[in-house]
Amino acid sequence: MQAFLFGAGFGVRLKPLTDFRPKVLVPVLGKPVIEHTIEKLALSGVSSFIINTHYQSEKLVSKLGDGVRWGTNIIYSHEPDILETGGGLKHAERLVESDTLIVYNGDIICSIDINDVINFHRERKALATLVCASWCDPKQITIDHSGKISDIRNTYLPVPPTHTFLGIHIVERSFFRYLEPDKKFSIIKTYLDLIADKQPIYAYTMQNGYWYDIGSVEQYKKVHSEMIGLQEEKSLIKPESSHIVNPITTEGFVCLGENCFVGTGCKLRNVIAWDGVHIEPNSELDDVILTDGIHVEGYHANAIV
Repeated sequence: MQAFLFGAGFGVRLKPLTDFRPKVLVPVLGKPVIEHTIEKLALSGVSSFIINTHYQSEKLVSKLGDGVRWGTNIIYSHEPDILETGGGLKHAERLVESDTLIVYNGDIICSIDINDVINFHRERKALATLVCASWCDPKQITIDHSGKISDIRNTYLPVPPTHTFLGIHIVERSFFRYLEPDKKFSIIKTYLDLIADKQPIYAYTMQNGYWYDIGSVEQYKKVHSEMIGLQEEKSLIKPESSHIVNPITTEGFVCLGENCFVGTGCKLRNVIAWDGVHIEPNSELDDVILTDGIHVEGYHANAIV
């Protein structure tokens, strides 16, 4: 099984964090968000990944490499000019070997069982299946009684949409014939054309679990707050390469990247530290994001450093 991951975007809404890393390499719980997806899909049987690149592409390729550490193969589809979702997928067509392809946003974390989605897709002989949910926003998807998608963003129908598209799709190889070559466009345009043509575009409804999109700084903080939890025994995430000189005080969530140092006497509340961060003794940090290699001391609150 093969998967295509979107990794080319600029991450404008996540600035200034994306000034330092491409959006899909922004760390969540101490590792790049896209690695959560690679690990999950690899465990589900995906043996080959295609990742499109554009913005800070060299950092993305350097960090992920050839995929061997996950027991998979990663190949890259570079876009000299960014092509958006539809154009980017079409540009990678030459690299697709699977008859059925998983397509996945690189900036989300989701508990979906992808094999359930694939089985649903195949049982219905769908051309494409979009994973949707009714319990998050914004609502864009309208689904008919048969489970097919009948509208997106009220393009054709005046009926209020009931579901959110979660950025996870399953498409057949034949889907590529509907994508225009050498053009910049959203894949939603193609889905709308196929819906108008009565093609079998289905919605798989995710009933429970979790789904996070790190589209903004506030959403990025929310992911950590909800995934780490606010219980004291779950409030601190620290890899073996990072060092804390106790005692320190933590509140809310504290997440350290690789090779971080925290000096004694520090008071940390809702802190996200990327790799190589050094926090001097007796520092007090409240609602702070520390980017790669930052050396900080004293009091900081409501800040990105």
